[in-house]
Amino acid sequence: MGECIGRRGPVLADALDVSLVLDGPALDALCEALGRHGAPATPPADLPLADGASPRLLRAALEEALGSGWDLEAIGPRRLRDLVPGAVAVLDGPLEPDACGPRLRGVLDRAGWDRWSVLLDQRVSDVAACANVGPKTMAELVGMCVERSIEGVVKASASDPGGGELEVLLCHERRCAAQPLLEALMEQWGSDGPPSVRVAADRLLRQAAPWALEFGPALASLVAATGDERSRRVFEAASLQPGDRSLVALAREEGLSDQRLGQILHRAGRRVREALAASPAPLRWLVSTVRSRLGAVTTEVLATETLARLDVFGTPAAELVLWLAGPYHPVPACPGWLSTDPRVVTARTLACLDADGGVGRLVDIEAELVEVGANADQLVPWLRACGAVVVHDLAVSVTGPLADVVERLLDAHGAARTVPQIAADLAEGGREAPATALDRALRGRRFGRTGDGPARLAAWGGDEEQRSSSGPVKKPSRSHASRPRPPVSDDRLWLWVRVDADVLHGSGAAVPVALVEGLGLAPLSRRTFSSRWGPVALAREGPAPTRGSLRAVALAAGARRDDTLLLGFSARGDVVVDVRCGSLQVSAPDGAGAAGMFPQAFTGGVQ
Repeated sequence: MGECIGRRGPVLADALDVSLVLDGPALDALCEALGRHGAPATPPADLPLADGASPRLLRAALEEALGSGWDLEAIGPRRLRDLVPGAVAVLDGPLEPDACGPRLRGVLDRAGWDRWSVLLDQRVSDVAACANVGPKTMAELVGMCVERSIEGVVKASASDPGGGELEVLLCHERRCAAQPLLEALMEQWGSDGPPSVRVAADRLLRQAAPWALEFGPALASLVAATGDERSRRVFEAASLQPGDRSLVALAREEGLSDQRLGQILHRAGRRVREALAASPAPLRWLVSTVRSRLGAVTTEVLATETLARLDVFGTPAAELVLWLAGPYHPVPACPGWLSTDPRVVTARTLACLDADGGVGRLVDIEAELVEVGANADQLVPWLRACGAVVVHDLAVSVTGPLADVVERLLDAHGAARTVPQIAADLAEGGREAPATALDRALRGRRFGRTGDGPARLAAWGGDEEQRSSSGPVKKPSRSHASRPRPPVSDDRLWLWVRVDADVLHGSGAAVPVALVEGLGLAPLSRRTFSSRWGPVALAREGPAPTRGSLRAVALAAGARRDDTLLLGFSARGDVVVDVRCGSLQVSAPDGAGAAGMFPQAFTGGVQ
């Protein structure tokens, strides 16, 4: 039970991440400086704050220890609030006039960092890159932030005297297989929630369970589990730095055959994962959290930021966590991207983009990629990396013949686009197209264009005023009697949809079975119908057939709330769109039989 007796007050380690800021020489210098300032003879990390050395004394000693220079490379990506976790526990406000000297004050004023919340959100490397910032200025900045952090930690400790009881609970839970209390604290500590919540969780963990945040030694023990020195070298070279050299080169370097190298590598990897399964709960939580946040496909930048947020830095610690969470491999066709299975994820994505003529609903593609472990928040950037652009709620592939791509983009937008706008759409999907190439593509018969004006699809006809490339689409005439009727034929099946809030929000809805059967849609299939206002999708993939979002089509056609969209589907793959204004009685278009009319209820059901 002795190991569960906690500290009765805050110490310097609660206000400053000593192991992160102070390397060996700097730590020795701090000990000497504290001695000269009359501080108690105790390790700096355990120096009491409530009734020990004053904040001003500690600040002076710290600035003296760091003033001769310190290693910024390791903590460059970290934000100042990570170094001084207690600083955000104090209410935000402007920097006090006497908080620092004139040189540091000038740096902060020029950068616009005049409030504590703004300053603490800066990265160490960004501050160090400012003009007139040297080791002494950085030391003064850290000292100023530590003084504020001490204030926050002391106040928080005074308002929460029950930390000892929490330590008893966590120490008891440590002996159990499940540790829900500890994991709940670590979730708050590693979350993207309010800084005050993260600081409170960090303080409680460091006071009651400091061992939970010591990932470095735990990760080192996993590497040691690989076996002898040769097994460790092979594992680190092949699994943690796979891009440095090939397995053939590694086998030659180690004097092994390719088969023997593979056996050693497989055995070492198995031992590491077995060691992880038997490791303390915090390490298992770390690996699980990294995997859930990154998903099956992510960027190198997000992976680095995620590891930094969880206090994982350096080699081989960061590489080992990524290997345990994945392993993650570079995606060959997408620089800067990582995936647990680049071949499968890329092939699945490209298959989704190639379906339905290169235009697919974003929600459908998301459902496909979630099945292979991709996170929804990475969907749009990943689609762009794979050569697609998102228009409204559609993903449009920008690969293939340029004229085909432009046709897809215009169809998805449902409005005319200028050449610069089309070029911007292509660039968003990673495709560069000079204006001369676009001009040549737009000369085809499938497009309509007057001079250097906006381009449209020829199938739209000459109704330019409704398809302006700048601003919202102009509303068609509201006169029901004078509206021209779209061309119809007896082979069209008509669906009328009242334009309500669900339609304008982009919701899908059920449609009659007779409609999809009449159009020849087989079960478990989907079909996209093209129109002059954009694509409309019908599907038979669930218990009831459904239509896709009509938001883009409704807006492009000039429909307003409480209007009625009359959709005439043809088995040839096109759909005619007509807008009936207000709550007028909906009747079949001229030439359409009443048997081909399918009303849809206001709420998306079928009448």
